[in-house]
Amino acid sequence: MQKFTLALLFSLIAAFGYSQCAEITSYTINSPSPGNYSITVNYTGTPGQTHINAVTFCSSNGVSDLFSVDCIPVNASGTSVFNVSCAATPVVVLVPSSGPCNTGFPCGAPTFVFGPVGGPLPIKMDNFYASRNGSEVSMSWETQTEINSKEFAIEKNSNGTFETVAVVPATNITTGSKYSYTDVNNEKSVSQYRLKMFDMDGSYRYSEIRTVKGIGSKTNFSIFPNPSNGNTKISVADVNATTEIQIVNSSGKLIKTVSLNNQSSVDINNLPNGLYLIRVVNKETGEIVTKKLSVIN
Repeated sequence: MQKFTLALLFSLIAAFGYSQCAEITSYTINSPSPGNYSITVNYTGTPGQTHINAVTFCSSNGVSDLFSVDCIPVNASGTSVFNVSCAATPVVVLVPSSGPCNTGFPCGAPTFVFGPVGGPLPIKMDNFYASRNGSEVSMSWETQTEINSKEFAIEKNSNGTFETVAVVPATNITTGSKYSYTDVNNEKSVSQYRLKMFDMDGSYRYSEIRTVKGIGSKTNFSIFPNPSNGNTKISVADVNATTEIQIVNSSGKLIKTVSLNNQSSVDINNLPNGLYLIRVVNKETGEIVTKKLSVIN
């Protein structure tokens, strides 16, 4: 099966136009058995001069990734059936194109086919950050792929229940977008934030949760287990693009530095016996928080 990027596929739609192009008249998607799907496409077109690319997205660990591309040759008016296997319900994008298979360019608007029981949200997150600056919490996130996405609901938990504090419309750009939002937050205790990402058909999924410190307090982080046998996990609140973890041995030598890129925790493994200082550094504000770690093998 031919594989290529969806961004290139759709960018060509606007760049090229053709008088001859297949027309999708109807489609159905069925699941004859768990994990297997059958897609039937009815179409009209010019024999040998048009085809339809079927781009399938399949959910993997809650994220929809490009899975495969199938080519449907168009022979006047007709019907074609193709099958896909997917752990979750797939999302299929049908793209009319000129020429025979593996040639030509997209020449018509894409048609989105969602599964019979509601497919996975066709959006791929790249990162999500949340950090406090005084009485405000700044959030930023980025997507790699958006198809038929509607909006992002920002949810906050500061009293035991997540509540929606804002809704940010999605750009629905297939190649992804960057977003940001600032929430006024005067909580003295920690707060949690997450994104509820909605599709046009009402389906949704959640991002990872980000924790921020209370107002007036320093960045907090935990080390577990401590004492450790050489393997430990460091979890940090107020993670942003400039957060760094530094590990210093008992001689004061910096032996390891880890940048937290779109993650709030990191595993540190294979440390020799000894006493260490774990420093969490915000490279933007200069704030440094330090805790001790004992390693006993």
